[in-house]
Amino acid sequence: FEKIRDIYEVRTKSVMFTTSHLSKYAIAYDLVAAWTNIFGDVVETDWFYGDVAYAVQHGLFSGTSDTIFAPQMSMTRGMLVTVLGRLAEVDTAKYSGASFSDVNTSMYYAPYIKWAAELGIINGIGSNMFAPDTVISRQDLCVILDRYAKKMDIDLPKENELLIFTDEDDISDYAKEAIGTIQRAGIVNGKDNNAFDPKGSATRAEVSAMLHRFLEK
Repeated sequence: FEKIRDIYEVRTKSVMFTTSHLSKYAIAYDLVAAWTNIFGDVVETDWFYGDVAYAVQHGLFSGTSDTIFAPQMSMTRGMLVTVLGRLAEVDTAKYSGASFSDVNTSMYYAPYIKWAAELGIINGIGSNMFAPDTVISRQDLCVILDRYAKKMDIDLPKENELLIFTDEDDISDYAKEAIGTIQRAGIVNGKDNNAFDPKGSATRAEVSAMLHRFLEK
């Protein structure tokens, strides 16, 4: 254990990782293996059960109420940036004020959006707007995850062959490289008939699964 402490600074429910670039990644690893499921809409037979447990244990997600997780609810852009901000353990007190004209500074996601904008993880949708309450598309989800990895000096693996999706022409040019990176890392897969559905939305369950894979990679 003493040898491990030479590398890892172990704190209650978290491990602080320090890279050779002197960048710190605060990834909360719950030291308690068992998860007490409080959500009535998440059961052990669900394909996403383990992913939701992982996300909740690690402080990335919470329920939409004390007893509801809403796994099939679509993820919004503001929600996603908030999750990534929690992953990075952003000090929200350092990010006050407006970032985009349509981001209310009183909202829970406001400081996380400001952080992500300043770091270059997000660019907005144009006209100084971010559309935080708009459902995030699958292609934009990949773009933001890819930028997050790069900004945090995370080298994603290339475990899989690059897929050519049947709806490749529907993928926006700005998203193609990021989708390839995330797909090759094994974080996202296609849907039925090898389609990617780039404009489709991602559910809270799907994002839980992607973040679970992302962190384990």
